[in-house]
Amino acid sequence: MIFGASDTGKSFIVSAIDYTLGAARLKDIPEAQGYTHSLVSLDLPNGENVTLARPLRGGRIAVYEGDWRSLPPSLPRQTLADRKPKKGEESISDFLLRGLGLEGRKVIKNSKGATQSLSFRNLAHLCIVNEAQMQSEVPPALTGQHVSRTAERSALRVLLQNDDDGEIAQEVPTDDEVRIGRSKQEVLAQLHSDLVGRMQSKESRVEVEQRLGRLSMAIAGTTDDIEGMLRRRQDIVEALQRATTLLDVRRRERLERQELGARFSLLASQYESDLGRLELVREAGTLLGYFDTGVCAFCGASPEHQKLSEHLGGEATQLDLVTRAEESRINMLRTDLAQVQEELATEVAGLVKREERLRDHIESLRVRIRDLDRQLSPLRTDLPRLLEARSVAERLIAYHEQLASIEALLRANEVPGLAKQPPMRELSPVTIREFEARLRDTLTSWGVTGSSELVFNPASTDLVIAGQSRADRGKGMRAILHACFTLGLADYCNSEGLPHPGFVVLDSPVVTYRPPDENSPWTAATDADDDEYVSATVFDRFYEHLATDARAQVIVMENVSPPNLRQDDSTRVHHFTKNDGVGRYGFFPHEAES
Repeated sequence: MIFGASDTGKSFIVSAIDYTLGAARLKDIPEAQGYTHSLVSLDLPNGENVTLARPLRGGRIAVYEGDWRSLPPSLPRQTLADRKPKKGEESISDFLLRGLGLEGRKVIKNSKGATQSLSFRNLAHLCIVNEAQMQSEVPPALTGQHVSRTAERSALRVLLQNDDDGEIAQEVPTDDEVRIGRSKQEVLAQLHSDLVGRMQSKESRVEVEQRLGRLSMAIAGTTDDIEGMLRRRQDIVEALQRATTLLDVRRRERLERQELGARFSLLASQYESDLGRLELVREAGTLLGYFDTGVCAFCGASPEHQKLSEHLGGEATQLDLVTRAEESRINMLRTDLAQVQEELATEVAGLVKREERLRDHIESLRVRIRDLDRQLSPLRTDLPRLLEARSVAERLIAYHEQLASIEALLRANEVPGLAKQPPMRELSPVTIREFEARLRDTLTSWGVTGSSELVFNPASTDLVIAGQSRADRGKGMRAILHACFTLGLADYCNSEGLPHPGFVVLDSPVVTYRPPDENSPWTAATDADDDEYVSATVFDRFYEHLATDARAQVIVMENVSPPNLRQDDSTRVHHFTKNDGVGRYGFFPHEAES
C-alpha cells in the first residue's frame, strides 16, 4: 500500500506501471523531467525474474535478467516492440501473453464476426485501474471505448472460461449485401429510436426484471390476503345466513306457542264460565222447591202423585251432587290447563331469550363483515395499482426484448453489412453464477450494505446491487464495487487455475481525497458531492481482506491512512508525506532534496 497526500506521485506510479507494460502514453508531470526509463520487475509463471525497462520518450522495451532498481549497465536479454512488431519480432504484448499461456488467442472485435489476436491491452484494464476508471460509470470490465467493447467482453470470457474466439470465421460481404445492409440499418435505426422514445425509462432489463419480480411477489401477497379475507367473509356470511334462518324458525315457534297460549286462555275463560253456570244451576234447584205445587221440576210427577215432604229433599240432594261432580271435573281440567299454560309460558320465555342471543350473534357477524370490508378496501385499491405497475414492467421487458432484437439486427447489418450474424460466444450460466457468488462473498466480507443482493449482469458486464446498477450509484460506491470486481476476478481466476496477470493495481478504491500531512494523524475527508462515502468499517475490512485473503499481488494507491496493518513479507506500507524531513516526500524526491 502506498498512501499519502495528493500530488505526491501515486497516480503516476499507476500510469508508469501501465506504460511499462505497453500502454501508449505515460502521464506527463514536471517531476518526471530528467528521468529516462521506467522499470518494472516481474516474476514470470515459469519461475524467471526479469525487469522491463522502457524509455519515457517511447521506443523498444528492454528485458533484463533479475530484479533491477536502476538501469542495468549490461545489455538486455532481448528487446520488445512497444507497438505492432515487424515480422519475426516479439512485442511486449506477445511477451506477456506467452508468459500467461495466452499466446495465439483470438477475440471477436466487432459484431460481424471479425477476429483479432488477443492483446495484453485487452486485459490491462482488468488488473490496472486508475482513479478515473475506479469512479467511472463505465462497467469495470470495459474501458468505455466503443470500438473495443466487443473485444473487451471477449477478453473477459477468455479469463473467466479460458475460451477464445479462434474458431469463428469472418464472412466477406458483397456490394449488394452492403447496399442492403445500409438500407436495413436505416430502417432498424428508426425503429430503435422510436422504441427508445416509447420506453420512457432508463432501467436496464435486469433491473426491470428484478422490479417485476418484486411486483409479482407483492401482487401474490396482496392476492393471498384478499382471497383469505374473502374466504373468511364468505364463512361469516354463511354463518349469518344460518343464524338468520334459525332466528326465523325460533320466531315462528314463539308465535305458534303464543297463539296456542291465547287459545288456552280462551279455554280457561270457558272453564270459569262453566263453573259459574253450574253454581247458578245448584242455587236454582234449591229455590225451585219453594214455588207453588205443580208438575215436579225434577221428575215430572203431577201434584196428586207427589209426596212433597219426602221427594223435594231427595231430589235437591241429587242435583247438588251432579253439579258438584261436574264442577270437580272442570276444576281438574282447569288445573291441568294452568300447568300447560305455565309450561308454555316458560317455553315462550326461552324462545324469546334465544331470539335475543341470535340477534346479538347476527349483529356481531355483521360487525365482523364490516371490519373485513374496511380491511379489504385498501387491498382492493392497491391491487389494481400493482397490476398496472406489473403491466408497465412487462411492457418494458417486451420493449427491451424488441430492442435486443433490433440491436441484433443492427449488428448483423452493420455497414458494410453481413448476410449472417456470426456465432457470439457468451459466458456460461455456471460461470456467471460462480463468479457472481465470488463477488458477493468478497463484498459481504467487506461489510458493504446490500452485498447479499449483488448481481453480475453479463449483458452490460456491470454490477447491480440492491436493484440499482453500479453506474447509478455515488462515486464512492462505484469505486468500491470496481475494486470488488477487479479483486474478485483475480481471486476467481487464480483459485480456478485460469489465466490472469497475477497482480492488481488499484488507485483510490476507498476515498478520493486527503489533505497533506501536517505531522498529525491522517483523517479521511468525505467528498461533499458523494452521497455514498464508504464507512470506516468497510475501510478496515477492505484492507483486512487484502492482507489475509487476496489471491494476487495487490498494489493500492490511497489518500487515507490504512488501518494498523502489520508489515511483514506479505504486507508493505509506504507513506508519502509531502513534507520535507518527514518520511518520504513522494515518489519523486522533492526539489529541495534532489
